[in-house]
Amino acid sequence: MSQAETHVRALNNRAIPQVWKPAAAWCLEHPGEAHPVMLEVLAEGGPESKRILSLLPQMGLAEAVPAIAALLDHPIHASSAGNALGLHPDPSALAALVEALGQDSSEARSAALLGLRQRGDDSACEAVQGLVEDPDPVVREAATHTLSQLGC
Repeated sequence: MSQAETHVRALNNRAIPQVWKPAAAWCLEHPGEAHPVMLEVLAEGGPESKRILSLLPQMGLAEAVPAIAALLDHPIHASSAGNALGLHPDPSALAALVEALGQDSSEARSAALLGLRQRGDDSACEAVQGLVEDPDPVVREAATHTLSQLGC
């Protein structure tokens, strides 16, 4: 196991802070080594995913956006993925969130709305407006809240 994989695997959500905090710091200090391993582990959707999703926006690398967006309809990691895209500085993250508003999955639409609220970019107002009549009441409520928070 490489040093990067050792640190990324230590991000497991069951790890104690004395283990995962230094691992997270190492990943942020060594993005060239950690980032590819983080994307591989993220694709597995395992117990490291939540912490990986919190670190990827801090790295700011555009190649993470598709991997994060792929989890928008994940039954466990959808909201963390939406939040991660909302915090990610790359413009492709905003595009991924807006695109997810059209997915069949209500989890993906709700997670995308969460990310748009996190991002605070009112350029998404028109896309969000279409969800105020969504068939899913949770999505409708989230759309209304998002429109309000974005000042649309």
